[in-house]
Amino acid sequence: PPNSWILYRKAKHEETVAQNPGLSNNQISTLISTMWAREPNEVRNTYKDLADRAKRQHAVQNPGYRYKPRKSSEVKRRQKRN
Repeated sequence: PPNSWILYRKAKHEETVAQNPGLSNNQISTLISTMWAREPNEVRNTYKDLADRAKRQHAVQNPGYRYKPRKSSEVKRRQKRN
C-alpha cells in the first residue's frame, strides 16, 4: 500500500506538471518533495491518515500478506530467463 509521500506525490503530480511543462519526472519529484517538506503537520497528517487507511484496507483484502523483497541476485537471474 502507498505511504503518505506517495499519496501526496500522486495528488500533486498532475498540477505540478501543468505548472511546469517540460520538467522530467525526476525534476517533478524533487519539486514535489520540496513542497512536501514545507507542508504543515496538518497536511502531512492528512496524508498519513490516508496511508493508514490504505494499509488497513490492504490488510483486509490480503490477509496473511507479508512483504518479501527479493535479493538482487535473484532478480537478475529472473531477468536473464525472460
